[in-house]
Amino acid sequence: MAPDFWSPYLDARWHVQWATEVASGRLLGSEAFFRAPLYPYFLGALFALVGPDLLVARLVQLLLGSGTAALTGLLGARLCGRRAGFLAGILFGCAASPVLFDSELLLESLFVPLIVLSMLALEAASRSPSTGRVALVGLAFGFASITRPNIVLVVPLAALLVLVAARRAGWSTSRRAGAFCLMLLAFGIPVAPVTLHNWVVSDDFVPISWQGGVNFFIGNSAQASGDEAFMPAPTDAQTYAADGTYTDNVLSASRYAARVAAAGAVLKPSEISAYWFQQALAWIRCHPREWLRLTADKVFYCLGAFEIGDQRNLVECFGSWGPFEFLPRWRWLFPLAVAGLLLPGDRRGRLLLLTWSAVYAASIVAFFVTERFRLPLYPAVCILAARGVVAGLELGTLRRWRALVVPTAAAVATALAISQDPTGYTVAERMDALRSQASAAASRGMLARAEQLYLDALALNPPPGRGMPPRIGGREHLPEVLKRVRAEYSALLRLEGRTGQASAIAGPQ
Repeated sequence: MAPDFWSPYLDARWHVQWATEVASGRLLGSEAFFRAPLYPYFLGALFALVGPDLLVARLVQLLLGSGTAALTGLLGARLCGRRAGFLAGILFGCAASPVLFDSELLLESLFVPLIVLSMLALEAASRSPSTGRVALVGLAFGFASITRPNIVLVVPLAALLVLVAARRAGWSTSRRAGAFCLMLLAFGIPVAPVTLHNWVVSDDFVPISWQGGVNFFIGNSAQASGDEAFMPAPTDAQTYAADGTYTDNVLSASRYAARVAAAGAVLKPSEISAYWFQQALAWIRCHPREWLRLTADKVFYCLGAFEIGDQRNLVECFGSWGPFEFLPRWRWLFPLAVAGLLLPGDRRGRLLLLTWSAVYAASIVAFFVTERFRLPLYPAVCILAARGVVAGLELGTLRRWRALVVPTAAAVATALAISQDPTGYTVAERMDALRSQASAAASRGMLARAEQLYLDALALNPPPGRGMPPRIGGREHLPEVLKRVRAEYSALLRLEGRTGQASAIAGPQ
């Protein structure tokens, strides 16, 4: 069992801490929400019912994940046929990343089912629009938005698809305008209480949360790598207080740095967010080429075959449990989805999945990319992958080989392209995974095993003259991981009395 199962850290710790406050009756915060509140309130309601039992919370989330697989199957059946839908539900239910994150105390366990519900509502409204279906689209996207606000960027697409469907159905201009207003009104039902809360406690207009500005800076600045969060500036607050209370360092740093820039003036949350947006936009204006290269990196991370962890090392996580190797992974689901997109047949379902996925992917790339941020793309990718398998088998049965040539070639080319690692991301992650395993082996007295793991980690370091491929900022934490590996291995050698070897290992930095 992972050591953080009972003692969560980072975002999960914040969620548990926040949920515990909600369960105790402290429903109003002291300031506008830095992060969207629905998941902590959901967790808090669960704590109020059964107590702060993390095992029960994780089990409930696993049930939500099973329900999401069923909903994915339903959406796939509506868009691509019953057989494709059935297979899509199985693929999503067994996919390694959704299985892993369903048990994490992170908002994706609630956000992904809300995403699939939103897509189901959008599919129904765009297929056969009615007043009730239009309202459901707005309501579903509203609840998704107060879970993770970047989905707001998809709402204009949803409104456009609904209005186009209404026009095709013969609705008059005034009726379409009324439907648009109804969708906005329904969207506001879950969002309005959040906005009102923020206004009451901070006297500030923050529609959902004020994290957007600093997140945009984290993903678009000279320090940005595009695949990880970092503390954007020094802070005046401790991450862990004496009583164990956790304060997110991105929150404290973003507030402190903005206040320093304003010569100590007290800034409202919206002003802090605006400050960081301005810093990022100023860098983009001054360094357009670097920003384009960084954006290209992020696009590759969004489509790439490897899973980027931000709360834990996913290379180590997926490698620690054998069955993960046999579960569906992005590295082959995405190529199959490309084939499913290109195979002939009904275009409506493919177009809806493609446009939704493209806009949502853009909302990730605009900030920074990690695997858990990519999770909402899995339902659409699983549906298209299932369509690729089912439609491909049908065409093969009918011996329509020519129709299979282009989709198959595209799938193979995609698989080869996304399996590359031009930014060198996986080297540091694999090295750190081996370092972690070596440290665990040493703590259990398995010194020979630990030494071999440290040597395996050091063997991953690119030899002189063959460094990491150039990129914005490089893979900044590779030197740090290498330094930790050398320090820990050196300590192990000294423990065994091999001081000469220890000095040789620790020497180069």
